[in-house]
Amino acid sequence: MSGMILRLMKWPPHGHYNIPLCLGENLLGVLIVYLSHGHEKNDLEIDFLTNVGKILSLLIQVKNKEIALNNSQTELQLYLSDLDLKNSALQKQAENMVALSEEQHELRSQAEFLEQKALHASRHDALTHLPNRNYFTLLCQKSLLTPLAENRSNIVLFIDIDGFKAINDTLGHSTGDELLTQISDRLKNIMDEKDIAARFGGDEFDMFMHDLPSIAQGETNAQDIVTCLSAPYTLNAGTATIGASCGASVFPNHGKKIEALIDIADQAMYKIKSNGKNGVLVALPL
Repeated sequence: MSGMILRLMKWPPHGHYNIPLCLGENLLGVLIVYLSHGHEKNDLEIDFLTNVGKILSLLIQVKNKEIALNNSQTELQLYLSDLDLKNSALQKQAENMVALSEEQHELRSQAEFLEQKALHASRHDALTHLPNRNYFTLLCQKSLLTPLAENRSNIVLFIDIDGFKAINDTLGHSTGDELLTQISDRLKNIMDEKDIAARFGGDEFDMFMHDLPSIAQGETNAQDIVTCLSAPYTLNAGTATIGASCGASVFPNHGKKIEALIDIADQAMYKIKSNGKNGVLVALPL
């Protein structure tokens, strides 16, 4: 370059020691010690520098292990953090599954409740909660399959309320419904636990009395029912008095099918209606 003077710098003559830094058979580096010109090497210096090389090799080894340990700790910390995240996610997933299971159980319980409620509604009268005609027929036909001992009988009653229409027309349908509810309550209270009572519709009720010792006992029970139903009722609109006409049929004397027994008891009830009402009539044997 113009205007510049280049000078070549020369290092003075010198010697040096080359001390290898080894880790086992692996060379880590070289320790170079420069010597002044004319310096004579000796064993003492070689031994000293060799020991220094060993110490440096050990220091490098320790440092490398320290770095490796730090890296391992960092990796371990990252792994543990990742594991915590995964555990948290799994715990949350488990909690969600438990909540979902509980929700499904609740929905299943609600569905079963609604199913039972719907089944009950299809089989029972909405006002009195007595069995309706279809369910009464099913229950009675099932009961008729149970064999009776000798001289035992099943009795079917068909009950019509005397004077109900007048109360319903003069005091209103709500009072009529209240009266029907109290009538059904009296039937439930007076009937035996193995008997079956039902509302057939309007002011008509049926009862099935199971396994009676005699037809006379069935007639007595029917008269007790008529007497019970004829006692005064205390209603919101005042006191009401009604009567009951009851026809009865006997199994197996009048048939083995519940439909036939109901029809015969119904016919006997109408005979009571035409003969002054408020009484009991057992149909004559066929």
